Formats: sequence, structure tokens, C-alpha cells
Amino acid sequence: MALPPDKPHRGSTLLLLIMTFISTISMKGLLANSLEPNQPIRFESHILPIFQAKYLVCHGQTVWEAKLDLRTQKGLLRGGVSGPSIIPGSAEQSLLFEKVASGEMPLGQNQLSPNELETIRLWIEQGALREGQNPQVLPAGSKARITSQDVLMPILHVRCLMARRLVERGVRFVQLYIEQQIWDQHTNLESGLRYACDKTDKPIHGLLTDLKRRGLLDSTLVVWGGEFGRLPLSQNPNKAVGRDHGPSGFSVWLAGGGIKGGTIYGATDELGHKAIENPVNVHDFHATILYLLGINHRDLVFRREGRNERLTDEFPAQIVNGILS
Repeated sequence: MALPPDKPHRGSTLLLLIMTFISTISMKGLLANSLEPNQPIRFESHILPIFQAKYLVCHGQTVWEAKLDLRTQKGLLRGGVSGPSIIPGSAEQSLLFEKVASGEMPLGQNQLSPNELETIRLWIEQGALREGQNPQVLPAGSKARITSQDVLMPILHVRCLMARRLVERGVRFVQLYIEQQIWDQHTNLESGLRYACDKTDKPIHGLLTDLKRRGLLDSTLVVWGGEFGRLPLSQNPNKAVGRDHGPSGFSVWLAGGGIKGGTIYGATDELGHKAIENPVNVHDFHATILYLLGINHRDLVFRREGRNERLTDEFPAQIVNGILS
């Protein structure tokens, strides 16, 4: 089996997706009307005093019931029962700003002043900085950010944002998991599949969009998939119907570094049981990923029990040229 002609090292990065008491203090710190133009606003100096004076005094119990920690920047990023309370870089899409701007939180005489509200808005727009952090400088004309329009659920989209930041800082291999085994739908297929798709779709769209906006997608190979698919047959037909493991025909997708976008490669039989057109085995799959990372799968070996072993073992492996750009 001949290798394709040598090409530049395109996929330089592999991104694998395996889907209290607080005492009251007086207001201190600068508010929006006394800030210098473009002055960084930081949580400890400008935001925490507002929260301590206006939120925690009268609404502490409500805050804790919502599992929302207003004492730290990390607590706000993590959010509570409704998900992340802030989306750094976008006050308009942040749940916290929506609540305070509408007057819904806090209530009564503790409403925020226009200056306090503007301080919170500017803090979020600058990236929700904590003490010691500086605003991130983006390329001229860049509007790259992940907003709540790009993401849906708190856990995966935060991990996607972390993944992008790791890639941006030169980490060569990043692997993402979603949560437990939500795709393993042996029962309750209808509700389980809908849940898994809803938790995956928008965060992954946001990740790909963010990588592309920042010019990282061409040098990052994104691989989305699992170890097998599901059979086109019902499991537990007399109970909450699901589907058992289907290893003979299923889909994965790749994007970015060296992949020809919009390409559908291969097909199953009409039932979706077995791959019958351009089947790709696991060794072909691994060989193709290595090639996109600039590695010859036959040359990459590791010593194990006195033997040189390959990711593709001794099986014949072919690079899937039909998906390469």
C-alpha cells in the first residue's frame, strides 16, 4: 500500500471529542463613572463589593438555594442550577446580567444604580477578569468569542472553551468527554437520544466556530466519535425501548486540519446495520489520523515487552484519501 505524496504538516493539534457567610462591608472600588477609559475591571476590586452590599445581604438564602457562589469569579463561571451565570465577553448573553438589568435580582430597595449596572456590564464584556488578569488582546477586527448562542449546556461548553484555550496555547493533544455514558441508550431511546443530542449540538458548534474565527481550525484536527454505534433493532421491546451496541456500521466525523469539509464517505446497508460502501476499519482510521498529524503509521512504534508495536499493529492499513482536502 503506497502512501500519498508527502505533504506539509497540517494537523498540528489533535482535538478528540469523546462527547456561606459573608460579612457586610461598605461599597468601595471604582464604579463606571469614575473608571478611566479602557481601564480593566476586576472581580475582587470592582464586582465583589457590589455583590456584598446589594446581593448577599438580603438574598443570601436564595443565592445558596440556587447553588450560585457570588464570592468568586470561578463561582460565577461555574454558575448554579440554571447553568453558567456569565459568558465572558458577552454581557448581553449572560444570565446574571439579564437578571440584574431587568431588576429581577436583587429586589426591593437594593436595586443596582446605573453606575453599578454599567460596572458589571463592562466587567463581563472585558472577559470577567479576576485580580491579576488583563484583558485578552485579539487580532485587529476579530470578534472571536463563544456566546450563549453558540452553547447550550454548562458542562460540555465550558470544556469546549477550555479545549480551545489549550489548543490556542500550543497543547498538542486534547480529549473531551461529555458526561458519563449518555449515548449508551440500551433503554429509553427516544428521550435519551434527544437529551444527548441537545447537550452536544450547540457546544460543539460553538467550539468549531470559535476555532475557525481564531484561525486555529486549519491546524487542528477535530475527531468526534465513540467506540461503536447502535443496532437498527429494538432492545427491550416490552419495556423502555433502546438499542444495543452496533459495531459493524456507524459514523464518526472529522473537521479541520487537512479534512475536506462537507464530504460523506461510505454508507451502510438500507437498515443501517453494516457498512457496505467504502468501509473504514479502525486501522485505516488510525492511519489517516496519524497521516494528518504528519506521522507515518508504519514508522511510529513503541517498545512493549521487547517488541516494536504500532498503533495499527500488523494489520494492513490504508489512508482514507477520499476525505482529505
